[in-house]
Order: sequence, then C-alpha cells, then structure tokens
Amino acid sequence: MALTIEEIDAYNTQGFVLIKDVLSPSDTKPVIDELGAFIDNQAHELYDQDKITDLHTDAPFDLRYGLLLKQCAEIGNGMDIMHMRSPAMFAFLGNSNFLDAVESLVGSEITCNPIQHVRAKPPSDYGSSSWSHGVPWHQDAAVMMKEAEGSNVVTCWLPLSKSTIERGCLQVLPRVSKMGYLRH
Repeated sequence: MALTIEEIDAYNTQGFVLIKDVLSPSDTKPVIDELGAFIDNQAHELYDQDKITDLHTDAPFDLRYGLLLKQCAEIGNGMDIMHMRSPAMFAFLGNSNFLDAVESLVGSEITCNPIQHVRAKPPSDYGSSSWSHGVPWHQDAAVMMKEAEGSNVVTCWLPLSKSTIERGCLQVLPRVSKMGYLRH
C-alpha cells in the first residue's frame, strides 16, 4: 500500500506519520504465530522449573505474555530479534504491503539496518522486567555508525496487538528530526 501525498507530507513535516491498516491480519499472523509458539515454549520451560504456576494457555496472544510476565520476568529472555532470528520475522521483511509503505518514504532501494528489536511491551504494572517500563527516549538513527549519517533512516513500529497508552504504545516527539542528532 503506497502512502498518500498527505501522509508523505506529514512524515516530512512532523518526522513521523501514523498509518493504519497497512497490514492485514494475514500479513501479521505468521509472526504472531511464531512469537506465540516461542512464548508457549518459554512458559512450559519456566513451568517445569517451578518459576510459574499458571501457563495461561487459554489467554489470547495479546494478553498471555503479560500474564506470564507477572509471574516471571524471564518469559521474554531470548525474544529480541538479535537472539531470535526466526523464519516468519525474516519473511515479513519482504512483505509487499510493508515494503510499499516504506518505499513511499525512501524510494525503491530499501535495506534493513541492524537496529531491529522485538519488544513485547506490556503495561508497566505487569512486572519488573526492563521492557515493562518502556525504552528511554532516543533517536534510532543516532546509534548508527558515523558513515551512515545523512542516510534516510525510517523506523517502522508495528504493533501486533491493540496499542493504547494504557497498554504501552509508542510515543514520538514531533519535528525533533529537524534538529539533527541529539545527545544521548
């Protein structure tokens, strides 16, 4: 799905744009299924180690991780993409709906930079895990190598469940991108 002129203008002016319905449920289902299987495996391992008492097998994907996290912060160990290089996540990077939207902003030559993360972000009262308290304010492009300065870097945030302030959504500061890299 290519972006509209208005969406591209909003991105260029504000430094971000919120685009809904770029992806269909069938686009995200393989990733959700894969993460669900990972969480299920982790839950069973923690259950076998007596670190959790309830597997919450009947809970839906978007709630199960948080319910398990309340019992043991270790549930997310190994879930980040730097540790979990999974087939569905890799295949998703070639999703045509996703790439069409990105292409609208950067052109047809798209590369994936190594600053990628999978962050299961539950509400902050769901545990003591560092992920449950969010990620500090930062600019993704500011942590790249000096040689990458000036590159058109677009961060795509793809929630796999309903994103609300209460559940832990992404927050952005409009127009900060116009200020260049800030001190971190």
